[in-house]
Amino acid sequence: MAAARRGEYREVLVVASGPTALPLAEEWVAFDLDRSIIDRTLALHVDRDGMPVSESPTRENPSLRFIYTASAVYMWTSWAQGRRGAPWVAMPPEQMESHVGIDVDLEPADLLVVKPLDMLGAVDA
Repeated sequence: MAAARRGEYREVLVVASGPTALPLAEEWVAFDLDRSIIDRTLALHVDRDGMPVSESPTRENPSLRFIYTASAVYMWTSWAQGRRGAPWVAMPPEQMESHVGIDVDLEPADLLVVKPLDMLGAVDA
C-alpha cells in the first residue's frame, strides 16, 4: 500500500467511556496522486459544542467535502449554496481557518499527503 498512487480509505474518530462509544466524525478519503487530487468527505456527528447533530450525515449526505489539488482547495457544504450562491467554494487557507476552524499553515503540496501512505512510507526499509 505504501507505493499506491490511487486508492481510498475511511477513518473514524470515536470517543469511548466504559462500554459506551460515540463516533465524533467519519472521513472518507479518495486519492489519485498521479492527477494530484484528493477528495475528503466528512460526516461530523457532533456540533461545535460537542452535542450530537440532529441529522445523520453519511458519505452520500456529508457535513463537508474538500477537494485538494496541487494549486487549490475547494469546499462543499450544504449552507454554501445560500451564502455564496454555489455549493462549491474556493477556500484559501485563511478562510478555512475562519469558517471551519481548520488551521492550514501548509504549502500546497503538503495538502496532497495521504496520511496512511505517509505513515507506511516512514517505516518502509
